[in-house]
Amino acid sequence: MNMKILGIVTARGSSKRIPKKSITPVLGRPAMAYVCDAFKKSALVNRFLVDTDSAEMAEVGRQNGAEVAYMRPKELAQDSTTHVDVLKNAVKTLKEKENYEPDIICLVQPTSPLVKTSHIDESIKLLLDSGADSVEGIFAVPKIFHPHNARYIDAGGFTKFLFPKEHAEFKNGKKLPRVYAIGTVIAFRPKNLWETNTVQGAKSKALIIEPQTAIDIDEPADVVVAEAMLNWTNS
Repeated sequence: MNMKILGIVTARGSSKRIPKKSITPVLGRPAMAYVCDAFKKSALVNRFLVDTDSAEMAEVGRQNGAEVAYMRPKELAQDSTTHVDVLKNAVKTLKEKENYEPDIICLVQPTSPLVKTSHIDESIKLLLDSGADSVEGIFAVPKIFHPHNARYIDAGGFTKFLFPKEHAEFKNGKKLPRVYAIGTVIAFRPKNLWETNTVQGAKSKALIIEPQTAIDIDEPADVVVAEAMLNWTNS
């Protein structure tokens, strides 16, 4: 296969709930190190890099086998910055600096320490085989968190069902439709960023992954869960 398949780990330097959460320790290693491990083992990704505005995170990436081909501008490292903006900058910068244009990009967040190499390769293979614009790793939402069971609090402080008609149908015996949440991996064609201003593009295929592999480090409790799962999977 003579294709340029680029793995990207996007690691913004600042974060609110956990300072420097991309490199927060998980079993004594930076969270991002596990993602780098997964990319290094990939049979299909032939280049992977860390996209960051932080010199500290860039160094962690290098120490764990990632390339740091450029530093992200600070204006693209704000709370309001979208992933589309970050990825457009990555593609344009690599084109301008190196005349490098990837055929496929595989994106994994640095806060996904349980990501599997197999999911990276399966998403890329499905993208190639299907001709889709992207492949998203997704996992089934447990029934307790299903949207048809969701509530909100009204102005009087009372709970109301978000979808009362659908909830009533479910309580009367109608089967809940299966719904999914975004997981850890998305493989996509760079043209999506300009044609639809999305990562997904017009046609996105699904790769069903195990829920435990989609743990995202966003709050301190997530670290505890991730460590427990890593210990369990390694036992």
